[in-house]
Order: sequence, then structure tokens, then C-alpha cells
Amino acid sequence: SSANITVDTRQICNGDIYFAYPSGLDAEERKRRIEHAFENGAAAIVYEKETFDMSQIITSSSNLARCISFIGLAENAGLLASQWFENPSSKLKVIGVTGTNGKTSITTWLSNLLGEPNRAAVMGTLGNGFQGQLVQTGYTTPQAPTVQSELNRLLKEGAEYVAMEVSSQGLDQGRVNGVQFECAVFTNLTQDHLDYHGNMDNYGQAKAKLFEFAGLKTAVINADDAFGLELLRRVVEGRPEVQVWAYSLSPEALRPLLKGPVHTVLCTEHRLEGQGYRCWLSVEGEAVEVRWPVRGLFNLSNCLATLAGMLAAQGLSLRDATARMSEPGRLAVCGRMEEVLRRPLALVDYAHSPHAVHHALRALRTLALQRGGRL
Repeated sequence: SSANITVDTRQICNGDIYFAYPSGLDAEERKRRIEHAFENGAAAIVYEKETFDMSQIITSSSNLARCISFIGLAENAGLLASQWFENPSSKLKVIGVTGTNGKTSITTWLSNLLGEPNRAAVMGTLGNGFQGQLVQTGYTTPQAPTVQSELNRLLKEGAEYVAMEVSSQGLDQGRVNGVQFECAVFTNLTQDHLDYHGNMDNYGQAKAKLFEFAGLKTAVINADDAFGLELLRRVVEGRPEVQVWAYSLSPEALRPLLKGPVHTVLCTEHRLEGQGYRCWLSVEGEAVEVRWPVRGLFNLSNCLATLAGMLAAQGLSLRDATARMSEPGRLAVCGRMEEVLRRPLALVDYAHSPHAVHHALRALRTLALQRGGRL
């Protein structure tokens, strides 16, 4: 069927399906949205049985007959939508990236780098689609039906890879339920979204859910992050079927790892030179020198995550992967330490969490001193 599924009545076209589940709406607003859905041409409404009493909302017997109750709709919306669209993620290689910072950069880079010879798309803060053709949704991780409909759209448009930002709220609310992830990437855990999660422990546990998805084949985890080390231990001990990659700017960070095979991407030395870093890497014992045009150690860490993701997801050789990352324009991201003026140097960065702002300013101060200027 060409019918779409949505939780937004404004997006309903004739013949679509509306999923109605509570999200802090009062009874009057719920009633208004049900009526709006039918006015816009909804063919059916699937609603949360525990919350809606349709007999009190709908007076038309013909409309009432098109309403289907479902217990636990919110947590099952992704699974239902996935089945409706014939499980699009099972026909794609989906790489989910979670963490407080770095999600947008890593997913953008992966979509740039995995696109040859295959087509790679991105889903996240900057939009969904292929680079240069992004469609805005207003969400880092959209509502579950939108996630599935977008995966279906990208599949039909020729995508083979999808790099997806996966937020903690998205994981906690089940927005990516029904997605079959090929690879999961964890960047870091720092203070953010505590108004939603309440404390750092709850925040971390929400992020960890990405690594519990059935069918996951590979995990890429930052060993320089305290929660990342804990996550590494969990995955190594609890999921022996998952291939685990750890990346680090400080190789000694890997020493506390428990037993188990862990593939490693290490930066053994780095120097700030010109507009980026000159780095010496050790990947599974193989040494390689690279030059990456990024600013800030946090971005260098993101590069390691991206490299590990490429090696895990596409099976490129180390030389091919690092050469591709060194090509001009490959590591550019809108609003992420983005250069808008060379002299004087002016950069735009959308850092908003305390950790991100601190490290952005730290990187810029180092850059200013190198140039003999001021921040």
C-alpha cells in the first residue's frame, strides 16, 4: 500500500493511517486531533486503548468503525510501522550513532564516506536523505512511524547504508523500535538532557539500549569515556556474537578492558598542523599516518569513531578508508567547527552542552595561539 503512517495530523493525506497515542495532551486536544485526522482524509486511526474512549469522541458510526484499539501502542508503534512498510531496515545497513556529542558529525561523515560505490543516506539533526538533498523533520530522532517511513523512502531511492543519529529520548520512547541496526556507535556521555532523564545514570542507561538490539552485528565504542568503558565491558561479556571495536586517543585507556576479543583503532600520536591534525594510528596492529582537516581533539576522536565504523560496516582496507577520509571536503559538517571566514578566522559551531562548549573553546584557543592571535 502507498498509505503512510503518521502521528502528526497535519501530515495526513487521503488514505493515510493516524497513530494516536498520548504525549502530554489533554482530553480536548486528543479529541481535536482525532477529528482533524478524519477531516484530512485518514483511512484509519490506531489508538491507545488505555487512554482513548472513542465512543466519547466520535459520533459518526462509520468513522468509529475505522478506529482500531491497541494496548501499548507507543512502545509498539515502530514495530507496527516497520511491518507495514515491509521491514525496510532489514534491506539496509543501518548504523546507529548515540552519545551526547558527535552524533551529527559522525553520521554526516559516514554518509559522505560510505557513499562510494554504494549510496549512503543520513537521518538526524540536519535532516534526512542524501547529502545535498536533506529533508528537515525538526527532530534528531523522529517519531517511530516517521523513522520507518523515512527508511522506506530512502530504500526506494537507492540507499544501501543509512547513518542514523539515535537520541537518548528516542531510545527511551521506543522511536527506533523495529529498526534492524547493523552497527551501533557510542561517542561519549556528558551532562545534558537531565531535565528529561533526571540523572546521569538514567541518561546512560537510555544510551545503552542501542547496544541491546537483537541482530546487532558490530559495536563501536569510545574507550576514552568512563561510561564507554563500562559499555565495552557489558557488550564484550554479554553479547559474544557482536564484533566490538574500541577507539581511543589514549591507548592506555584500553588496559582496563576485561577478557574478550576487541578490535582497536588507536591514535598513538597527533600534532596540530595548519588546518588540522597529523596523526599516527595503530589499527589492529597496522600503523598508518594520516592528515585530517578537523579542529579540536573531540573531532579527532569523532574521526576515529568514523574510521572504525567504516572498517566495521563496509570492510574497507585501512589504507583505502584513511585515504578516503583525507580527501578534501569529506569531513565538512554544517555548523560543526565550520569555517566561514579565513582572515580573520571565523568559525561556526552549534555546541550547546557544557562539555561541548568547553571543548570547542579549548580547541579554538589552541588554534588562536598557533596562529599568533587571540580568541
